[in-house]
Amino acid sequence: MWKSLPNWLLLFALGAALSHGAVIAENTVGTNHAEVYLGQSFTTPADGPWTNISVSFGTLSGPATPTGTLYIFTSAYTGTPQDLSGASALAQTNTIVGSEWVFSPGFTLQSNQQYFLFLDSLIVVAGSLGNPYSGGNAYFSSDAQLAFSSGGLNDAIFQVSGTNEAVVVPEPSPFATVATVLVGIGLGLRQRSQS
Repeated sequence: MWKSLPNWLLLFALGAALSHGAVIAENTVGTNHAEVYLGQSFTTPADGPWTNISVSFGTLSGPATPTGTLYIFTSAYTGTPQDLSGASALAQTNTIVGSEWVFSPGFTLQSNQQYFLFLDSLIVVAGSLGNPYSGGNAYFSSDAQLAFSSGGLNDAIFQVSGTNEAVVVPEPSPFATVATVLVGIGLGLRQRSQS
């Protein structure tokens, strides 16, 4: 099958695969669940920066259902969930896609930085005790009018993903794309006429 595909098509498929989001930080360990206003801190690795940031949380049976707006800070937010919209966050999500909160494409996470996520609505989420993710901690509030507090050695099931800008394959210009397609068609026609 691979021999029948034009080389240009294989190159475009490879480029598309390389430009999709990669996991920046995650915790996949969970033993209990609760309905809470949630916060979770995480630390980025050294190989960034990243853009096209998306975040998902998990339950014991799969992805959590996203609701509300997710905010990101460089320090722990100590206010209430109902006051998040007036807080000085670095960014907030602008959409929900599937089971993920999605930040504006231009928002950038830097390398070796701890970030703090806080949600302004209740969510059913799973987590665990014993600090399975050492790069951060969970934060909880049981009511929109009560301040978030640290979960100590708790972590939610979460995943932060994005495009690593250090290894992004540059987008070809429209002219280069058209030229590549035309060369591919020409080579395909030449091979066909020689057979």
